Amino acid sequence: MSVSHVFIAHSSEDQSIASRILEVLEAEGVRCWIAPRDIPLGTQWAEAILDAIEASSALLLVFSAGSNDSPQVLREVERAVSKRVPIFPVKIDQTEPCRAMEYYLSSHQWKQLFPGRIEDRLSELLPSMKAQLGMDVIERAMDGTARTHEAPEKPRRRLGWALLAIPAAALIAILALGVPWLGRETGGTGPDAVPDTALTPEPVVSSGTGPCEGPVEGMVFARVPGGEFLMGSPGSERGRDEDEGPLHTVTVGPCQIMTTEVTQGTWEAVMGDNPAEHAGSEYPVEQVSWSDCLAFTDSLDALDPGHDYRLPSEAEWEYACRAGSSTRFFWGEDTLEVEIGDFCWYEGNSGEETHAVAFREPNPWGLFDMSGNVLEWCQDCYQPGYAGAPEDGSAWTPPGADSLRVVRGGSSRNSPAGCRSAWRSSYPSGGSSPGIGFRVVRTERDSPGGSWLR
Repeated sequence: MSVSHVFIAHSSEDQSIASRILEVLEAEGVRCWIAPRDIPLGTQWAEAILDAIEASSALLLVFSAGSNDSPQVLREVERAVSKRVPIFPVKIDQTEPCRAMEYYLSSHQWKQLFPGRIEDRLSELLPSMKAQLGMDVIERAMDGTARTHEAPEKPRRRLGWALLAIPAAALIAILALGVPWLGRETGGTGPDAVPDTALTPEPVVSSGTGPCEGPVEGMVFARVPGGEFLMGSPGSERGRDEDEGPLHTVTVGPCQIMTTEVTQGTWEAVMGDNPAEHAGSEYPVEQVSWSDCLAFTDSLDALDPGHDYRLPSEAEWEYACRAGSSTRFFWGEDTLEVEIGDFCWYEGNSGEETHAVAFREPNPWGLFDMSGNVLEWCQDCYQPGYAGAPEDGSAWTPPGADSLRVVRGGSSRNSPAGCRSAWRSSYPSGGSSPGIGFRVVRTERDSPGGSWLR
């Protein structure tokens, strides 16, 4: 099946309006898939629709009273969410989404194609729609001329798994060489400068090299190689806070870490409820305290006797986020902050709302949303600096420490400075927030690092 830019979801009673939308989009070069036109004769209807959604770069929902009451349209929306296909909901009347629809679409940016001619209203939306689809990107050549090109046919979010598919021997060689695309920059002077002999990870890959499944459907873990790195930020780093120093060498053991934040669907499957404010099964669970997270990992321990589950230590978290880099962000310095929107949801592109996981580019180790979307709980007590911090990658829980725990990674409401790899903050362990979620680390039971103090 060829890849489409847009799958048009609509109810049968809105067929004529959907066809008008189709004509406008295809006249503008947007490839569309619509039923029944694109279902080959003799093909099973439901199978063709499900395949077409997965092969599309986005789903455009023609929303009306008819689609609001349509089980078929709801299934198409559910399929798009489960396959992480972006959804563009457009209203053609004043109907408000029913509870089932609202569950999947509450955080999306809705557009209206009324009042007025649908064709006129749609033409107003086309520039932003095509930009989100990656179409008509303008490049300026050295001679001042312009040219356009289309983005890759599959959504960018699917490209991040490439590294995890590299054979083990090749992956070890790549990491050992410190290749440029890992974003490592060394050199400089001063007490917090990164030396020319900056430490590179020494991978220890357990069985296999690709992602591995967790005990609950939808949980995927990446194997993070053990090694050494410089934790914190140099004094010269733009946007740096004082609690990010001093730079210090930390040795981290191999582990498996979730490729995304824990989603609401996963939380509900394990805990039986959904505390999140921004509802959506593929959205990060939030409004969970540090203590709630420990209850979640205890439940995973009971489900999977072969592994120990826990929150990452702060050192593990930063090591996994950096993925071999020593720059402001895992994708580079990005001094002008022009690349950040490709890799994270932050105040500049999120609408100050959380988004479904894994829609931005991952880091080189296949981890999504390590910057932005939601802050993530770590195991450690918060200390205003690293003087005396453990050097073995374990959680820092000194006797007498107060109830503040570390949160990392920035959120959809953070500035670029708050999404840097070294940025850190604190939150009361008994508190919860719509901007704080978490991801889980696991080790084989009885292995080193599997039983740190909780």
